[in-house]
Amino acid sequence: MKCLNYSAYFLVLLLLLAGCASPYKDLPAGTVKSITASPVIEQQTVTIPVIEDNKLPESDYLIGPGDVLLINVNGKVELSSPGLVSSSDTVSGSRVDESGAVRLPLVGEVTVAGMNLTQIESRLRQVFSRYLTDPWIVVEIAVYRSHPLYLLGQFRNAGTFYMDRPLTLLNGLAMGGGMLDTANLRSARLVRDGQIVPVDIYQLLREGSMQQNVWLHAEDTIYVPDDKNQNVFVFGGVTKPGPVPMPNGR
Repeated sequence: MKCLNYSAYFLVLLLLLAGCASPYKDLPAGTVKSITASPVIEQQTVTIPVIEDNKLPESDYLIGPGDVLLINVNGKVELSSPGLVSSSDTVSGSRVDESGAVRLPLVGEVTVAGMNLTQIESRLRQVFSRYLTDPWIVVEIAVYRSHPLYLLGQFRNAGTFYMDRPLTLLNGLAMGGGMLDTANLRSARLVRDGQIVPVDIYQLLREGSMQQNVWLHAEDTIYVPDDKNQNVFVFGGVTKPGPVPMPNGR
């Protein structure tokens, strides 16, 4: 019985030694085996969806809170836009308040928000007709303030701008006076109502993809970060391991 056990142990030992044998046992001593290195890359393809709500906005400017109107009633100063309104410059006119209304002599408060100039003139004719016979009304916009556009980051002229007509993303970018050399377009974002709009600003500016040239909405934010923190870390058999700058993500 012991002889059988010893034979079994010996067979197992031979199998283990065979498994440990070097694949290079036939190579002479001092042979250098060349190995072709290939990087391990984790890659994920991301497709930016096309924005669905990209209809041409209302062509006529719609009045909103903050706008300043010049309202002329029958050419009479005592019936028209009163006083002076303080803004970046001092201008004459009636400011639309937060409730969307203006205050005028004789008729008091009149709601005008959400209307274009033609609609406001029609509304004011109705209101003044209670006191005047066949009044004529002329309304103009003195200051645009209800359709802000925020340009943040690596613009030459970053800040708040006000749209006076329908603008595209290209129009909005141009308002910033161009980009600084440190701009990282691949990470640029259009933000609307707290959500990132699925457009690729790099493709628009560098590759001419007009599909990305969407219409802007009031209170949109265009953010262009810098590329100073866009690094990739290189390790291994290289001359100088460490962080390598990646301008525009490349």
